[in-house]
Amino acid sequence: AATLGGSAMTPLQFWRLAKDCGIPSGSFPLGLLDRILLRVARPCPLGPDPADQAGPEPVLSFPDFLEALVRVSDAKYPELPTLAGRVSYCLFRNVFPLARPAPTAPAGPARGGTLRERHK
Repeated sequence: AATLGGSAMTPLQFWRLAKDCGIPSGSFPLGLLDRILLRVARPCPLGPDPADQAGPEPVLSFPDFLEALVRVSDAKYPELPTLAGRVSYCLFRNVFPLARPAPTAPAGPARGGTLRERHK
């Protein structure tokens, strides 16, 4: 399938993320997650991949990802009084505990010295 250079994810990747975060449960079945993803995912804006005989795979752009996360939070925690509270609770209970820090660039010497030393 065509890709957007890391700026989008497939519904399957979101589904795996949700499973890894423990979002599906007895009160939130996988079928409900599937229905949310069918509603939010869009055809790939790059068009079909000529090598993909099944047609273009749908994708979630970053705004689509956020919409899916909001919809999942809303459906998973209906007992909380506000949508903002449901999203916050889902993030802090399900997503953030499994998040890894972003990799950082190596310090100056590991890249061959400081900028000044590299341009002498």
